[in-house]
Amino acid sequence: MPKLGIVSTHPIQYFSPWFRHLAEQGDRLGLRLRLSNEEPAKFEFEVFYAHKQTARGQAEAGFGVEFEWDVPLLEGYPHRFLKNVSKRPGTDWFGGCDCPEIGEILVKEGFTHVLLIGWHKKVFWQALWAAKKAGIKAFSRGDSQLAMASSPLKRAVKYMLYRFLLPKFDAHLYVGRRNFEYLKHYGVRESRLFFSPHFVDNEWWAGRAKAADEMKMKMKIKKEDTVFLFAGKFIPKKRVMDLLEAAAGVPEARVV
Repeated sequence: MPKLGIVSTHPIQYFSPWFRHLAEQGDRLGLRLRLSNEEPAKFEFEVFYAHKQTARGQAEAGFGVEFEWDVPLLEGYPHRFLKNVSKRPGTDWFGGCDCPEIGEILVKEGFTHVLLIGWHKKVFWQALWAAKKAGIKAFSRGDSQLAMASSPLKRAVKYMLYRFLLPKFDAHLYVGRRNFEYLKHYGVRESRLFFSPHFVDNEWWAGRAKAADEMKMKMKIKKEDTVFLFAGKFIPKKRVMDLLEAAAGVPEARVV
């Protein structure tokens, strides 16, 4: 029976709806997962988290203020938190998510596939090596691109390391053209690349459209106006100023 393990650093607000959808559609998806010469098998999956993020951790991750998300992050899908043995737990450095038990769990509990939400933390490497040793299919999903700024030395080190690491995956789920080019640059064969774009919970946002219209009225934004919105952390790598500079070049533009 196909059984998928999904490994992530911590609960993330834009992944939880995806996991809930997988849980809701499990039986339907199971019809697409056939074993050789056998009847369709039911789809099973579980999400593994390496770190329990706190309000303080959210602030330190770049948001600047302590807060808790006002949307459910752990409801509606199977999940568990791994034992993180890092001396300094967190998501801000490679060793902050150190969960050696993930390999034993994947093998002993009969997982046939594992999806890693990145490869930039120790837990992902632990899961990958365990999967390769046990014959478990390993996939990865990320959104890195070559345009991301870095020093020449860092680019050289990454090129050697990633050319060795990334082709080890059985498949990569790429989110767009630049992510596709990034993976090709580091030696991943095109036959192992599968399109998996970013997504939104349309029903959730549609249910809040009225509140958005009310906010636009308060800000005196007309229906015929074009609105440019930035949603993210106000940190340099998000390049907020790029949006402001582009908007400033639009005739009669105003910042609200």
